[in-house]
Amino acid sequence: MIEQYLRRLAVELAQEGVRGRAARRVLTEARDHLLELTSVHGERGAVAHLGKSGTLARAVAIHLATTWTRRATYGAFAALALTGIAYLGVFAVVNLGGGWPDIVGGEIAALGVVSVVGATLFPQVAFVSGCLALLLAFRLRSGHTLPAGELRVMRSRAGIALAAGGLTWASLALFAIEFRNAPPLEPWVPASVLALCAAAALALGAGAVALARSARPRAAPGRRAPGDVFDDLGPVFQLPPLRSLRAHPWRFAAVFAGGVALAAFIMGWVNDGDPQGGVLQAVFEGLAVLLSFALLGRPLALRR
Repeated sequence: MIEQYLRRLAVELAQEGVRGRAARRVLTEARDHLLELTSVHGERGAVAHLGKSGTLARAVAIHLATTWTRRATYGAFAALALTGIAYLGVFAVVNLGGGWPDIVGGEIAALGVVSVVGATLFPQVAFVSGCLALLLAFRLRSGHTLPAGELRVMRSRAGIALAAGGLTWASLALFAIEFRNAPPLEPWVPASVLALCAAAALALGAGAVALARSARPRAAPGRRAPGDVFDDLGPVFQLPPLRSLRAHPWRFAAVFAGGVALAAFIMGWVNDGDPQGGVLQAVFEGLAVLLSFALLGRPLALRR
């Protein structure tokens, strides 16, 4: 009876998305527990005490879905933090190796511009998405089992963060190739940037594998729609000046884009010593925020 029970349990675990090492561990623990119970209750009593194999498999899948998704979210943020340090390393390497070349000075001018824009825009998307994923994981940290909707949002945010991180390093790799002969860069700079790109790709790849694995177990169905950024930052949006934004997500996006544009204007003016440079940077950053909100607002649960 024990062997029959374990065979059924193995099949039902696979149907619930629990396979490989995790399934083997559950089966080993179930066997040990059944053998202990057999000495007291006999085989039939041991099997009855453990309960239906389908119920056990479902409970294991629900638990693993929550545990693995939360752990993968933390891992994705750690991978992004490591690649963020490497990103700063690129700036150090370029500055030590002669400084930044002219944006249209690459082998193919258009590709050079694309690489610089990508290396500027995608890190911001990765940072915001990663912080949102971490914020949701922190808000739901006390739940032993979370519904599928919340876990899906958590994985979506972490996945977008990792994808944007990957596009960042793809842009930097393109930069290294396009500007390999561009003055004033030293010849060793492109190779150093490509080495940092390879290291970052390994970290992001590990995060992506863990995130994909966390989606295998079938989570518990949710009875309500998953929360959004207004739930994540509930106390902030309870403040009187911000309370009305909850019902108007695009108004929230416009306010946020205006704040980012103002910061970009000030930084551009300070860096270039010319307000015109600040205006161009402010327009670019503000439009980028609104475009990102339009494309990624729902996957990131910035709006419903």
